[in-house]
Parts: sequence; C-alpha cells; structure tokens
Amino acid sequence: MEALILSCSTGGGHNAAAKAVQDALSRQGHHAILLDPYSLQGQAVADKVGRFYVDFVRTVPRLFGVVYKLGEAYTKLQEHLPHHSPVYLFQRKTARMLKQYLEKSQPDVVVTTHVFAGEMLTMLRNEGMKLPPVIYIATDYTSIPFTQEVQADRYIVGHKDIVQSFVAAGLPEWKVLPYGIPVNEAFQSRMSRPDACRWLGLDPAKRHILLSGGSMGFGLDGMIRTLLPVLEEHPDTVLLVLTGSNEKLQKSIHEKYPSPQIRALGPTDQMPRYLQACQVLITKPGGLSTTEACVSQIPMVLVHPIPGVETINARFFESHTMARWARDPEQDLADILREVLADPAPMEQAQATLQSNAALRTASLCSSLVRRKG
Repeated sequence: MEALILSCSTGGGHNAAAKAVQDALSRQGHHAILLDPYSLQGQAVADKVGRFYVDFVRTVPRLFGVVYKLGEAYTKLQEHLPHHSPVYLFQRKTARMLKQYLEKSQPDVVVTTHVFAGEMLTMLRNEGMKLPPVIYIATDYTSIPFTQEVQADRYIVGHKDIVQSFVAAGLPEWKVLPYGIPVNEAFQSRMSRPDACRWLGLDPAKRHILLSGGSMGFGLDGMIRTLLPVLEEHPDTVLLVLTGSNEKLQKSIHEKYPSPQIRALGPTDQMPRYLQACQVLITKPGGLSTTEACVSQIPMVLVHPIPGVETINARFFESHTMARWARDPEQDLADILREVLADPAPMEQAQATLQSNAALRTASLCSSLVRRKG
C-alpha cells in the first residue's frame, strides 16, 4: 500500500503526529511519504507559512486568541453562509499543485494532520477529482475552526469525550473515531526512571523537573525565576530546561543561573527518555506534547496556553485529572509543583486511561479503507 501523509509546519505537533503514522505504516510493511503541500511551491514557501504562524502566535498571542474566536464564530454561522471560508479559498494555488502531485503519485490512501491540507483535499474533491480514502487527524482536544469544511472518510480524534464537539461542528458521528492522537512508539516504551536517568547521564538519586516552552519557547526565563524557591527547598532536585534550537536562550540561562540545580538543554532527539527520567513536566498544552506526556505517564503542570485551542486543551486535561493548570504561573506555579511532587499518583492513574496506540490503529484503518474501496 502506498500512503501519502500531509502536514504543515505550524508548530511541531502536526509533523510529529504525521511522522508517528508514517513510522507505524512502515512497521506494517507499507510505503508512506510525508509531505508538506506548501513545499510543492518551493521549500521557501513552506518555511514562510510555518514561520508566519509561529511568529504570530509568539509575538501577539492575545491577537491570535481573538482570531481563533472569530474562527469559532464563523464556524457556527457557516451553514447559513453561501461561500466557503477565507481559509478554504486561501488554499487554491497549493491545491492545484497538490492535484498534479496526486495524479502523478497515485497514493492508495491520504492522511492529513492539518486542517489546511484537509481544505486542499476537500477543494479537489469539490472540483470533481476522484480521491483515495482520506483520513483527517485532529491534533488538539477539540474541533478547531474550519474542521467542518474538511471532507474526509474518517476523522481521528484524541478522546471519546470530545467526539461530540466534532459532531456539533457538523461531522457525521459514525466517521469520528476516538483512537487518540498518534505519538512515536518510543513514548510507549517502559524504561524505569533510574535507567532513563543513566541513559541520559543524569544522577538517578536526584529528582528531575523538565521545563519546556514547546516548539515556540514560551516564557522560560520567568518560570525559572518562579521555581527558584522550590529548588532552594529541595537541594536534591534539578530543573532541566529545554531551550530547543535557541542557542542564545540556552547560553543566557547558563550565564544567569550558574547553579548545578539548573541545566539548560539544547536540541534533543531523546524526549521520550527525558519524560521517563523526570518526575514532573512543566509545559504549554500543545496537543502532541500533552499526549506524549500522558502516554509516558509523567505528571504535568500546564502553563501559558496559546489563547483558543490550547486553553481548551488545558481545560480538558485538568478536568480529566491528567494535569494541573497554573493559570497565573508567577503566583501559583511553585505551589502547584509542590503539590504534584507530593502526590503524583492520581494524575499518573488518570493518564493511564489515555489511548497510546493511535498510530498503529490509524495505520490499520488505512489498510481497512483501502481494502474496502478495492
């Protein structure tokens, strides 16, 4: 079976979910290509689209929240409007190039982890192109604006309790499958905490807190300052700060906080091991990062959600006892961290209920839909 997986680089989660499905298909003996459709116009265009989104969210998150609310309002009104959304119409040029790619490559199934690519496929279908089975994967814990415009054969969502948000948006309930959000199989491996520490060169005798700003690096310096009293109270605790590819930030943290209890980490491909080695993860509530943490069963404290979808993610995880949400990190992050360190068991037990095999189930669904069509 030949599979095409479409994603876009607006934050790291969409690509991570797409890669997880690609790997699962490969393990089942299929061939899967991962493509950013905007790269059909040149990699510079794909990079520009991704940069625009990331810069917009990072620099004016409140404005992004307003735009998200407008998208929600448009979604509610859309069935009464005669035209497709501006987001749909924006995809026209790339959709034409995607059509040429599909005609040449002839995949047996198409999976998309991004609404933009879903809109492109829908545009082609509306224009009369015969498409193979299409699977749309939602990478957040709600139906985001414009999802209802995506015409897919099946929709993979993160949890059974959010199915109705997709049905309310106008999707047929029988097409909405709560498989979970696909994550790399490495997050499912069960390495003991001491072994994970030794793997990473960490001291197994110490407690480790992992602080992440996600792929966009939100508010790390301020959170470090907030957590200094906790580190002073617990000299056996080390704060590991993920700075990603931001070398300037990594250097700044090294210089500003020379304490051996604070370590700034650069880019890493060992995220599964860090989640297994640490006692608590402090992170913004991206759909993928929170799912990876739950699959790894590491207690979470959520901070700095992007207004809109990540606020909904935070609310979901908090309401299901899978995380705590520090709504005002400067005031409540330290106290919440103390509470989680003192009693992590309820959170770990709740996290164990989240589906962890979504990538394999999605790969099997691809095969099933192709066989059914054949």
